[in-house]
Amino acid sequence: MHGAIEAEIDGPPADPQDGECWLIAPSAIDQWAGRDAQLACRQAGQWIYIAPREGMRIFDRSRGQELFYSQGWVSVEPVQEPFGGSTVDPQARAAIADLISALTDLGLLPAA
Repeated sequence: MHGAIEAEIDGPPADPQDGECWLIAPSAIDQWAGRDAQLACRQAGQWIYIAPREGMRIFDRSRGQELFYSQGWVSVEPVQEPFGGSTVDPQARAAIADLISALTDLGLLPAA
């Protein structure tokens, strides 16, 4: 099973659907108060809470990016393609651009 969340929010959505999961943001409110960083999954009209564990990975649909739990939820910042410099190597720059594109397509890097 590969976990996915709709987004990170601080309180329950107005109209949650069974099967949806959300990452509870810091300073959670309402029913989610005190459950910061947990996953809230809707099942049979009820909330099921999952505490994160070291090494856990989830896909954030709102960001199109994977999140990793390591003493807190971690995501990667966008990577800029190289520019400028005194020596320009078109082949190296093309290879770097292809790597960035592949990692972005896999959800490991966010879109710039």
